[in-house]
Amino acid sequence: MLKKFLHALLNWFLPRACCVCNRCANVETSVAGKAELLDLCQKCLLQISFAKNRCFQCGKRLDQSGRENIRCEHCQDFNMVIYQTIVACDYKKALRKLINGLKFGDRKYIAKILAFLLAKKLAQETIDLPEVIIPMPVHKRKLRLRGYNPSLEIAQYLGHYLGIPVINDLCTRVKDTKEHRGLSRKQRRLNMAAAFAITEEINNYQHVVIIDDLIVSGASVRSLANELSKSNLERVDVWCLCRV
Repeated sequence: MLKKFLHALLNWFLPRACCVCNRCANVETSVAGKAELLDLCQKCLLQISFAKNRCFQCGKRLDQSGRENIRCEHCQDFNMVIYQTIVACDYKKALRKLINGLKFGDRKYIAKILAFLLAKKLAQETIDLPEVIIPMPVHKRKLRLRGYNPSLEIAQYLGHYLGIPVINDLCTRVKDTKEHRGLSRKQRRLNMAAAFAITEEINNYQHVVIIDDLIVSGASVRSLANELSKSNLERVDVWCLCRV
């Protein structure tokens, strides 16, 4: 009781600021019946639009407005190993600031907000929950430079929200790939060749989901899904905050 009182008193004198606009944070979420304050205000939350009209399989934006659960032309033409991709939000100003703050601003606590947004989107969808969550791996060089893996930070909060285990050592990124910006589709495919290594423990599962923060070309997540599909897995899904 005293601890709760002191926590409320601290928030009164030192209110938490919204990560987007620096106004007083007032968005709450609930985990296991316990309310938690996020570093986000209601005004900025309303500026974040949840993704619609996306390809069921790869998450790309579709031209046909109002149509759901259909595949884009690329996914219809090729045998994709990814069964379903869920994109949480559109990549607009407020969401872009949150993702950049997590990826490049050394603000790990933003991962809780992003996991909250992804959980809200999942609650709107008809989905089969996976047995395990796999965060998109980063190469050890980037891990040393940043100090953490943004996808892992999001995955840990989301796993806590949904009650799904997060396993970070089922796959590793063994190739320090180039940035995909400016590369052709063929160059991206070659760039991602043999980029990941999968452990034998993956054979203990039939259904997994890959968590990523931002998908641009999709080459990385497709490469990882292809490696995972070589095991005994029956289904690989992808959940991400944004797909450009």
